[in-house]
Amino acid sequence: MKIQALSLIIVLLIAITSCGQTKKQNGKAFNVFNEGVSYSLDAIEELENGNFEKSEELNKRAIEKFIKTLEIDSTHKVAPSSLGHSYYMIRDFEKGIEWYEKAIDLDPTMAVNHLEYGLCKVNKGDLLNGKASIEKALSLDSSKETTDQAVYSLMDIGVIAFDYGIGYEEQGEKETGLAYKQFSIAVLQIANQMDNHNKEVVNYIIDFAEKLGDTETLNKYKSHKK
Repeated sequence: MKIQALSLIIVLLIAITSCGQTKKQNGKAFNVFNEGVSYSLDAIEELENGNFEKSEELNKRAIEKFIKTLEIDSTHKVAPSSLGHSYYMIRDFEKGIEWYEKAIDLDPTMAVNHLEYGLCKVNKGDLLNGKASIEKALSLDSSKETTDQAVYSLMDIGVIAFDYGIGYEEQGEKETGLAYKQFSIAVLQIANQMDNHNKEVVNYIIDFAEKLGDTETLNKYKSHKK
């Protein structure tokens, strides 16, 4: 989650600069937006301290401020990105997709918009379009930092999905459990395609494939380690 939160810091730094340039034009929007920024940064701190409920509460307060910002100034350039991220952090991926589409329309050159837009889609099970959006982000910013954000966020999604699969199986819902486990491996394979040198991703694929009895995938990725 620290990697995911880092994306927001990047957005907020850009946002503060942007707001500073337009402060004289709309001081009220500037102030309200910065209140949202403060809630977002506090939410990151709570998340990193393991206070998940408090973090979610703070993200929801940030959302209220960012929406209020747009009510005051509908042309605000960074509020849509900030809303997309805040919804992403509370796992409301439908809303995240909605706001990131608006953010991308406003600024198609910001890599983080495409990255978290893609991650929202992956979380919704749309692997094809999610992967395409993440690849777009990396084409705009191929730095190690952005690549790591993509890879570790995908790894988080994959690991959580496999845990969900175990949970469903324990509840007797074997088909749903299997679907989650297969989805998990598919997500991790995308992460491996983004960075095939990340051994942690490969180890997860091998472990999960072995538990699932997927010998084809198991043998394929064991050969990657040689």
